Amino acid sequence: MQTISRLYSTEDTARKASDDLTRRGYRDVHVFAGRQGEGAASASRDTIVKDMVKAYVLRSEAEIYAGRVANGSSLVVVHAPFSGGAKATRVLNSYGPIDKGVPEPDFSIEQWDESVPLSSALRLPLLTKTALPFEAVVGVPSLLKRKHIFGSARLSDNATPFSSATGMPVLTDNATPLSSWLGFRLLKTGRVLTK
Repeated sequence: MQTISRLYSTEDTARKASDDLTRRGYRDVHVFAGRQGEGAASASRDTIVKDMVKAYVLRSEAEIYAGRVANGSSLVVVHAPFSGGAKATRVLNSYGPIDKGVPEPDFSIEQWDESVPLSSALRLPLLTKTALPFEAVVGVPSLLKRKHIFGSARLSDNATPFSSATGMPVLTDNATPLSSWLGFRLLKTGRVLTK
C-alpha cells in the first residue's frame, strides 16, 4: 500500500476529491477537516493528530498536518495499492492542492554505476574497493589477473592453471586418470580403431 496525502484550502474541495477517489474504486480514503462548518468549534490539534495516526499517517507528518488542519485547511489521505498510486495522485492533484508543509519523498533514480551493478541496484555502498574481493577476503590468489573469455588462448596456455596459481603439485601426470583407475578402455582416442 502507498499512502498519498494532499492538503486543500477548503473542506468542500477535499470532499470532492475524496468522492472522486471513492467513485474510482479506492476504499481507504480519509478526510480530516478542522472546522466542520460556519460557527462550528475547531477540533483540537491533539485530537486531529490522534485521528490521523489511527488512519496510518506517520506521527511526524500528522503533527505538521494537524497545525494546517486546525487553521481551516482540509487533508485527504488515501491508502492506494501500488498499482493505483499514480492514478490516485493524479486525481488528488487535479483538485488544486495547497502546500502541505511536508516534503514529498524523492524516488529519483540515483546515478547508475555500471562497474558495480548489484550495489547500484540495491543502493548500498561498496564493502571494499579492491578489484578482486574474493582474493582479498579468502587469501587465495586469483587464477587470472585480467579479464578473459573462457576458451581463449590465454586459458589453454597452461595445462594446470590451478596448480600453478596455488603452488600445489599436480596429482598425476596420467592423461586419463579416471579410466586408468577404473581399468576401463577409453571410448575414443586420437586414432581410429579397426577390427
